[in-house]
Amino acid sequence: MKSFQILSSVILMKRILFVAGSSSSSFARTTAFVVPRHDMNQQRLMSSTTLCESNIPSIEELSTDPFMKQVQHASTLVPLLNDKDSNVDMYPMLKAQLSHSDGIRGFFVSYLTGSSEEEEEEEEEKNMVVPKSLRRAMKKVDAKELVPLACMNVIMPTAMVTMHTDPNLSSSSAKTAKRGKVILSTLLQDEADGEKDDFLVLDNCLAMLEAADAAINTMEVEMDDDDDDDDEGDDVDEELVKYWQDFYVKWGYKETQLNDIITTISEVLA
Repeated sequence: MKSFQILSSVILMKRILFVAGSSSSSFARTTAFVVPRHDMNQQRLMSSTTLCESNIPSIEELSTDPFMKQVQHASTLVPLLNDKDSNVDMYPMLKAQLSHSDGIRGFFVSYLTGSSEEEEEEEEEKNMVVPKSLRRAMKKVDAKELVPLACMNVIMPTAMVTMHTDPNLSSSSAKTAKRGKVILSTLLQDEADGEKDDFLVLDNCLAMLEAADAAINTMEVEMDDDDDDDDEGDDVDEELVKYWQDFYVKWGYKETQLNDIITTISEVLA
């Protein structure tokens, strides 16, 4: 159940990661001479790469350290994922970190909420894809650990977009939801292309839709006591539907949030 709290602490984690990230970017700004913007960005990128590579955690640390340590480890690894100047082989480290629950949760706190430079964010908006080494590592993860968390990492920030009253927090939640949706869509695609007999990602997506739709219906009309209205269909796992219904109730999602969840998960399935 502790994975339920992962994105309820996103804002705290985001601030931690922002402080860590801002120290390296401020170094370039304190130079005593004027540098062209392109060169300055390149200097910051090189400085960040060197710093991250010098602080790379060991395989043992990635495999055994507790959650908060895993968040710190991930803040070192994430910047290297798409860094063409880095010679670090990311796959063994990602595989080690994603081999246990604390590592999975810690990694995605950083990956989904970490800040980027403006130019990198613009490029990310154009073409958001999961890095090859991460995609390869996710295929080795226990799906029963990863899939529910990946689902929560989409629906929770999606709901928070309208639950937040602060526009900045709402914007941050939207960005986190978008990144989470890319992860979930990738898992769904790999599941469809794979040779597994079960379809855990698809089953959860269908159940989240059914649960949201059922929750909206209970808000709109008084439900009859007879079971004749149970039209979930043979292709939807009723236990999973109940699981997500309870989840929505726990976090206090109303019709607005549930409709946004339906829209987002439908886009994943499209």
